[in-house]
Amino acid sequence: MLVSSAGGAHEAWWGYNGNAYRMKLPKPWHNPEQAVRSGTIQFQTSGRIVSGKIDHAMPAFWKLASHAVVTPLDDHRGTYELWYHTDHTDWALLGTVTDGSDIAIFPFDPDGDGFAEGQYYRWIEFEERMTQATTGDSIYPDPTKTTPLIWNVVEKYIKLPKKTTSFVLTVPLEMPEAWKGKGPDETANFLMSLPSDQAARFHKLIIGDDEYRVRVAQARRQRHTGSDFGSVLTINLLEVPLS
Repeated sequence: MLVSSAGGAHEAWWGYNGNAYRMKLPKPWHNPEQAVRSGTIQFQTSGRIVSGKIDHAMPAFWKLASHAVVTPLDDHRGTYELWYHTDHTDWALLGTVTDGSDIAIFPFDPDGDGFAEGQYYRWIEFEERMTQATTGDSIYPDPTKTTPLIWNVVEKYIKLPKKTTSFVLTVPLEMPEAWKGKGPDETANFLMSLPSDQAARFHKLIIGDDEYRVRVAQARRQRHTGSDFGSVLTINLLEVPLS
């Protein structure tokens, strides 16, 4: 890209795909919001911004989009449209912001039934389509010097956990006899250490003909009172499948 003042015009020049493009630049540098307030430049009648594919740095996980929040600036004029598509859906209009709009909340309602059930995806892509106002108003009478002005767009979503199975095991330690050379307290201490074991590992759980790869998520011990030294352990196991 080259910025040139040749011939008295202050312009940016660049090439793309075999074509040359140029854009006039105001000498007193300012952003679009300041340009609207000062009325110093004219804007194009329409434009668009494409986000590119977004997977939130988690390409292997499914996500569930809840809604998008769009915040326009006070000097916003014209029409702003937020479109989206995903790895398994076509482009769809999520919502529109027009003149005088406050903060807008656009729920993901793919079937259009009025309830925002959300949109699941691995990646999502947004397109912002902006169109200039066709008529002016008392504040900005010249519509060619106004433009849609959006402060920010935020997508609200959650990461969906992988399909899994959980188990709850109850281990009675009522008798004082040893089991495999370990007494009740030794057995209890070992089981209680599994969730925070520094050498954490996955374990094999076999139930009938089914085999699961699990980790110990939680262990709790309930002791009896008085002269009864027995106890009961509850262990929560969470499957971590290789999928």
